[in-house]
Parts: sequence; structure tokens; C-alpha cells
Amino acid sequence: DLPYNIDSWQPICNIYQSNLVLVTNKKGPLQSVDDLVKKGKITYGSTGPGTINHLASAASTAALGLEGRHVPDKGAGPAMLSLANGTIDLFADTPVIVTRYDVTPIAALSPERLPEVPDVPTMKELGHDVQFSLWAGVFVSSKVPGEIVEQLTKACDEAVNSDAFKESAKKIGINLRPMIGQEFTDFVHREYESMKGVVNAVGIKK
Repeated sequence: DLPYNIDSWQPICNIYQSNLVLVTNKKGPLQSVDDLVKKGKITYGSTGPGTINHLASAASTAALGLEGRHVPDKGAGPAMLSLANGTIDLFADTPVIVTRYDVTPIAALSPERLPEVPDVPTMKELGHDVQFSLWAGVFVSSKVPGEIVEQLTKACDEAVNSDAFKESAKKIGINLRPMIGQEFTDFVHREYESMKGVVNAVGIKK
């Protein structure tokens, strides 16, 4: 067992959140979700077991009723090579991957269509409400005094909402999603419960 749990941490603020998209080889035969369904049995990649793209692909595969096999790589770059050479059929990542590699986005794992790929339907539109996002925030130990937590929360909120930070995020394709206080704490707990269910369903050992 791990020596810590979700209550060991105090959420300070969220910085960014980007919903994922499912992508396939642009030069391959699988150019839509229907193509995946017709194939029936697929391989999907990830940047490692238990990563967000592993969970997203596994959950999407299960929702579509497909037989899926996980083929992990050591990063997005190696995974794109696996997609290009046919080792894997499917990969999940943020929309920026569409601008960097020769891939076809076939479904967005978001509540609504993403502005980066507006012509790509959501899984929800296709009858499967599968939603995943990559997000990052600042946490401290739950043992940190309240007054320090307040100072850090204020500082993080000011930094994330500054013009300089927004401009830097725009340059590297990050979607800012500032959350502080109880809003961020509630979000973290919802994500924890949701991902715990996916981990159990996928069968990842703790």
C-alpha cells in the first residue's frame, strides 16, 4: 500500500486543463470511430501503464465494445512511431498532437466539440459519454498551516491570471483553466473517484 492518499494533499490551484482526442494514423485504414467498430479488435498505445492516455484509450475501447490490447511506449514521440508503423491503431492525447504529427482526430473526449478540432465529433455525440482531460495544478501537504495555504492560493491565482502567463500558455498550446479554493478541491475529488473507477475497470494493479 502507498504511504499516502488523497487526503494527504491540500489542493492550491489548478493551472490548465485540456480535453483529449482519439487519433489514428492519417495514412491508415482507420479514419473514423465506425472504422474502429468494424475492425472489432484493435491495439492502442500510451506513454506508459496507468497514464491518462492509457486510461482514456482503454475506457473508449471498452465503451465501443472493442477488444483492445494495450501497447505502452516511453513517450508520445515513440508512440507516434508505433502509430505510423502500424504497431498500434489508436492513441489519445491533447489536440496539439494533431498539429505536430500526421494523425487523424476521430473523436473528442469532451462534453462539447473542441475549438482546436471543431469538425471532430465528441464521443458523447456518437453515443458514448467518455470524457478525459489532462490537467495540472499545485498541491501542498495537508499538514501545511492554513495561513500559508492562503498565501500560496492567492499567489497562484494571480500568476495564472497574469497576462504574461496567459501569453506563454498560448505559445505552447496550453488551455488555461484556473480553479482555486473549494472549486479546485471539489474537482480533484470528482476526478479521483472517476479515475478510480476506470483504474478498477481496466484492471491496473495498485
